[in-house]
Formats: sequence, C-alpha cells, structure tokens
Amino acid sequence: MSEMTDKDRETKKELIESIQSILNANKDNDYCCQYWLSDMIKQQFKLHEIHDWNNNNCRDYNDLFVFNKPIKE
Repeated sequence: MSEMTDKDRETKKELIESIQSILNANKDNDYCCQYWLSDMIKQQFKLHEIHDWNNNNCRDYNDLFVFNKPIKE
C-alpha cells in the first residue's frame, strides 16, 4: 500500500468521525436495523468518494466488510 497523503489522512479522519457518529446515534435506536445501518455506512464511503480500492493497492471491499467473519489476510 502506498503512503497516505495529507488529503488521504483528512478524508480518513472525516470518514471515521462520520461513521462513529452514525453508530453512536443509532446504538440504542430500536428502529434502526442492521440493513439500514449498513446502508448509512456505505453511503459515507460514497459521499467521501471512496470507491476505487483495487487501484489504490487496498484490499478488496468485499474482504473488508464481511461481518462476523475474520478479515482475510
């Protein structure tokens, strides 16, 4: 994986903050199911224009988001 730029670091920080905010806001929300939560988190990746993982020497998106299973190494 290539070294992160300052812009990459800022985007990562904003992404983490937005996802943490979603998780905190819906932690005790009985009306927010896992599918809705997943959709909201995926939307954050779209909003931050994070979609070209393989061309940036990152792991495959599907490998990262397999819930209840270990991340493939």
